[in-house]
Amino acid sequence: MGGGYINHKIFWESLSPQKETDENLKQEIVETFGSLEEFKKQFSELALKQFGSGWAWLVRGNDGKLKIYSLPNQDSPYTLGDTPIFNLDVWEHAYYLRYQNRRAEWIENWWNVLKFF
Repeated sequence: MGGGYINHKIFWESLSPQKETDENLKQEIVETFGSLEEFKKQFSELALKQFGSGWAWLVRGNDGKLKIYSLPNQDSPYTLGDTPIFNLDVWEHAYYLRYQNRRAEWIENWWNVLKFF
C-alpha cells in the first residue's frame, strides 16, 4: 500500500502546465540516451509495453547513473535501491475516461504536462 502512495505522489508532483526545465537533468539524459528525442522514444515504448497495471520510471541507480524501466502494480524503485526522478502511471484508471484503450495517445499527451522539459 505504501508504494501506491509514494508512486502517485511522485507522479502528481512531476506534472505542471508550466515547464521547469532542469538543464542538468536534460544534459544527463542526452549523455545517457543520445538525445532527448531518443530518451522520450525509449521511455514511451517502455510505458506502452507495460503489461497491465504499472509504471514507467526514470531513476538514478545506486551507481549514480540514469536508467529507465517499468514496474508492475505498486512496485517502487526504492525497493531496488534506485531513486525515482519521475514516473508515468500506466494503470487504466489514469487515462481510461478520456483515452479508453488508447494508451499510446495518453503517453504522447503526458509529455505535454511533464514539468521537466
